[in-house]
Amino acid sequence: MTVRLALTPGRVELIHPPPPEDDIHVLSIYTNPIILTHLPSLPPVITLDDVARQRIARTTNERYREFRIHHQSGEESLPKVLGVLGFLNIDTANHSADVGITIAPEVHRKGYATEALLLLLQHGFSPESEGGLNLHRIAFGTSIHNVGMRGWLEQTLCATRESTLREIWKSADGWIDGVGYSILKSEWETAKARLEARLEKVIPHDRKTQSMV
Repeated sequence: MTVRLALTPGRVELIHPPPPEDDIHVLSIYTNPIILTHLPSLPPVITLDDVARQRIARTTNERYREFRIHHQSGEESLPKVLGVLGFLNIDTANHSADVGITIAPEVHRKGYATEALLLLLQHGFSPESEGGLNLHRIAFGTSIHNVGMRGWLEQTLCATRESTLREIWKSADGWIDGVGYSILKSEWETAKARLEARLEKVIPHDRKTQSMV
């Protein structure tokens, strides 16, 4: 099943399953020094074969639904693939899943992550009859040192902080704590309005979500 998600107007398109030709762009993101500081769970050495194996494993595993973020803004200076995001640990019995996102440093703090996550969360909370996952609960986890992501979760999405995961990741500088957040379906419409208001600053038009399945 192919899923393509975009806003009209919008600057990105989410594509699932991930196209194999995107692997080289994903490798560039995963090996960027800025990304490595925020994702201590990544191995210190990553190859193109590693990226391909991960893509294949997640595409064939029903507990994952991973997307690639393709840019549609027309900015030639931007890479074709802006990042990776998606659902993991999908629990169909309890209608819950975790979200993971890695986005290229070139587009940090420019609203691209907000746009991509708006599309993803809408897809997650939408009923199956509309091509969504019909989730009740979506969780997020990040490093305690990732001030940007924590600020977005707390101030923009207003997700609820649920936990501190002590020394969950090992890095070159020692053990790192993680922080866990969540948002419920009953909270989504209010959160969605906040995300849309934030996007008005960078895409000042009425928008409609498009989904092609």
